[in-house]
Amino acid sequence: MRSALSDEAFIKLFETKGPTYIAKAVGLARAAIYRRRNALEVVTNHSIKPPGSSRKPRDRADFSPADLPHRHHLDIANGVVICASDFHYWPAKKPSAGHRAVIWACKEFGPKAFIANGDVHDFPSISRWSPSSWADWEKRPSVQSEIEYSQERLYEIEQATPRGCKLVWPIGNHDERFEKVIAEHVPQLAKVEGIHLKDHYPNWIPCLSAWLNGSVVYKHEYAGGIHAIYNNVMKSGMSMFTGHLHALNLRRFSDYRGARWGGDCGMIADPYGPQFVHYTKDNPKDWAAGFMVHTYEDGQLRWPEIVHIVDENHAEFRGKLIKV
Repeated sequence: MRSALSDEAFIKLFETKGPTYIAKAVGLARAAIYRRRNALEVVTNHSIKPPGSSRKPRDRADFSPADLPHRHHLDIANGVVICASDFHYWPAKKPSAGHRAVIWACKEFGPKAFIANGDVHDFPSISRWSPSSWADWEKRPSVQSEIEYSQERLYEIEQATPRGCKLVWPIGNHDERFEKVIAEHVPQLAKVEGIHLKDHYPNWIPCLSAWLNGSVVYKHEYAGGIHAIYNNVMKSGMSMFTGHLHALNLRRFSDYRGARWGGDCGMIADPYGPQFVHYTKDNPKDWAAGFMVHTYEDGQLRWPEIVHIVDENHAEFRGKLIKV
């Protein structure tokens, strides 16, 4: 389609004739037309609407990314995307095997984008959880030390990724604790530099969700429970990769519309690290450390791959042990 229509001609036809007209003219599905429209809106920073769209559209595909400022769009035709979640960085503890494996993967695959899919921080000192008498609650790190430690770790990721790699950060519920406490207790500080978490990480793109090629969504959480990744795909109608549950699972779903993926990206932190003692109360955990490597070819997601952390010094990928 791109060879048949220039971007200028595509935009003009979309706004005057609509997506159905273009789809029939070039012999493509309407979904492909909308993906190109979404990508052009990001590039031009202009809302491209079909004719007669002054009323609120009924089809969710008609919503413009320009109207959704907290949704970040990426257009990657060919290349690797690394999606890692739940870092829960803990100062005074050496980087986890998960973090070291991420550095290896960034150097090995040279990703076009790195998705830090929420909960870079833990922030136990501003948590709603009550301190446990067995959790050494006095030793919980300060907010300042957590941010400084996380800055160091994310800088290592920045250095390991190639120039031009998009660094995208869908916010996690633990990350939100930082601004939540400020907004609730000292709202007078609104607009002051430094009160927003993004102020401390200028090289990362903050968002609520990251949309890749208009067909894959990365966000920290959506549905909950043991059937979360199934419900994420069924309720959204999209391929969706989340964190939050720390389980490192992958499922493929198919129906008359085609195949979609649901994934839980696991965790970068050590599942039995000190971050989790104070609220899991030493309960058994159905958690697994690791992350995902996603390869896109011609704009389509190929079979997602998992990097699994085996022990403190090794990760497993494609059936081989990788020393980290």
